[in-house]
Amino acid sequence: MPSLEQITIAPGLTFDALTAGEPGAPLVLLLHGFAESMHCWRAQIGALGDMGYRAIAPSQRGYSPGARPDSNDTANYHIDRLMDDAMAITAAAGYGDARFHLVGHDWGGSIAWALADRHHGRVASLTILSRPHPNAFNRARCR
Repeated sequence: MPSLEQITIAPGLTFDALTAGEPGAPLVLLLHGFAESMHCWRAQIGALGDMGYRAIAPSQRGYSPGARPDSNDTANYHIDRLMDDAMAITAAAGYGDARFHLVGHDWGGSIAWALADRHHGRVASLTILSRPHPNAFNRARCR
C-alpha cells in the first residue's frame, strides 16, 4: 500500500511523494503531468512496490505545498529546474549515483525525455505516456 512521505532536497523545497516498496530496492521514479499530482500514480505505486521495486511519485514543483517557489519568476519553473528536482529527489531517497527506472506522463513525460537525454547513464529504462519524443513533437508542430 502506498504511503505519503516528504522529501526535502533544499531549503524551501520539500516534496510530497507517494512511495511503496523497500528502500534500497530498484528505484522507479514516476513524474506526473500538467494539472495532476502524485495521486495519478496511486495504483502503479502499489503494484510496483508489490513487485519488489522502490516506487516514488512526487508531486512536482508547484504542486507540492512545500515546493512552490515564486511563480512570478518563470525561471523557477524552467525544465532544467524540474530535472534538477527529479535528480535531487533520487539522491535524497538514497539512490545517489544508482541507475533507476523513469516513468513520465504528459508534462512529466517531457521532463523524463530530457532527463534521459541529459543523464542517460543513470536511466535504466524509460517509459513515456502521452508524450511523443521531442523531435517528433517538434516536426509535427512545425507543419
